[in-house]
Order: sequence, then C-alpha cells, then structure tokens
Amino acid sequence: MRDLHHQVLASGWFTDERAAALKLYEDSSNVARAEGARMQSDSEIVAACEKSLTEFLHNFLAKQPGVERLPAITVSYKHAGAAG
Repeated sequence: MRDLHHQVLASGWFTDERAAALKLYEDSSNVARAEGARMQSDSEIVAACEKSLTEFLHNFLAKQPGVERLPAITVSYKHAGAAG
C-alpha cells in the first residue's frame, strides 16, 4: 500500500474541499477493496504469498535458540464450518 495524496484543483463557492477529499478517500478505499478481492482469488498471487510466508517462517524458526532441524512447512486450508 502507499500513501494517498490529493489536491483539490478547484475551490470557491461551489466546491467543498473537505467533501471532495472525503470522496477521493472513499473511492480509493472501494478500489483497494475490489483489487484485494481480485488478488485474493488469483492462484498465482496466493502461491507467491504462501511461498514467501513459509520461507519467512522457516528462516525465523531456524534462528531460534536450541533449534537444530525443522521439518518442511506446508500450507493447508480448512473451510469455515467444515468438520474435522
């Protein structure tokens, strides 16, 4: 994510700068939410995130005192409400 910057180019009697800025933030939030939903369903992005997460976790755990060996780390999903 990056910082959101805005500049209201028109001001005066007919322009409410505060309302214009709020509208920009609201619109950017909706765009970010939609983009996040799209990314969440993209299998390549999910795979890249899983790989990054497991590498980070493995490296973090390997540096802990007393750790000599670690098993392979895998990611599996359970659907909410599923038995088991």
